[in-house]
Amino acid sequence: MAPCEWVIYIIKEWVLAQLYATEAWVTAKGYLTTGFVRRVSQADYDWTDITLVEDGNWRELDCSAIVPAGAKAILFQVQIRNSAIDKRLRLRYPSDANAPGWLRFNTQVANIYRLGEMIMSCDANRKIEYYFTAGGWTGERISILGWWL
Repeated sequence: MAPCEWVIYIIKEWVLAQLYATEAWVTAKGYLTTGFVRRVSQADYDWTDITLVEDGNWRELDCSAIVPAGAKAILFQVQIRNSAIDKRLRLRYPSDANAPGWLRFNTQVANIYRLGEMIMSCDANRKIEYYFTAGGWTGERISILGWWL
């Protein structure tokens, strides 16, 4: 990471920590009515290029082994790298065909890792769906940082 990227990363992490540390954080429209629960037992990434499928199709991501029943949304940390620019990771609520509701995270430079956070609502079974553009992926990783109850 270049020096300026570290500064941006540190500032972003501080802002996220302040935002997510508030126990009763609620959106302006009241969608998240109870607090954020930070995951404290994370040792490594939950899914990697070994367990993820990158074939250009929507795939199920089952978070129920980590996220407790009653969760409304999940905070993910994602790290992606591809041999080409503008390759995408997308997240969506299961079977949501409404493209404006999908989250998108794309590569900006070939063969350089991009790290970020994504928040996605989950169904009652704590599942979401993910999609990787087919081809060229090397080292993609997804972790759960926390959830909203």
